[in-house]
Amino acid sequence: MARLLSIRPAAGVVCLAILAACSSETNELDAAGIAAAVPAALAPEDPASVTDVVCPQTVDRGTGIVVTCSAQVGGTPVTATVEQLDDEGRLVIETTTVLLDRGDIATGLGDRLQAELGVLVGVDCDEPRVVVPAAGDEFGCTATDEAGRPIELVVRLLDAAGAYEVRPA
Repeated sequence: MARLLSIRPAAGVVCLAILAACSSETNELDAAGIAAAVPAALAPEDPASVTDVVCPQTVDRGTGIVVTCSAQVGGTPVTATVEQLDDEGRLVIETTTVLLDRGDIATGLGDRLQAELGVLVGVDCDEPRVVVPAAGDEFGCTATDEAGRPIELVVRLLDAAGAYEVRPA
């Protein structure tokens, strides 16, 4: 069974964050606060999927100033841009990298199996929940029916743009 992935758009605003640690008494933003905001901005469903965030040590305050941070999402390097919207520390944190939420695949598989089998089916997929999709990547999911019987599945990504197929493990 093949179907389109649920992915984030490759461009556009991922998150608008307000940094409370920013003080108007300095000409710099809280660089550690910016780095701490990146995981929740890129993967709000599972910020733990975003690791090894590195941002500039100092970030000057000013509307329109943009800095670049690097991070790992599910073990794959990504770049996040952080743009200041104003002098109060309001930021837009975004990435042009396509991110895949495996939780969305699990939900879709559960819905499809329920429609085909006529019984409620819950599906859980391997961690990390949020990854950068690549053609040929595979991960496991476990579908469990109302009686608690598990069915092991393998999801194989067909391309980085969004298609996948599912087969029994």
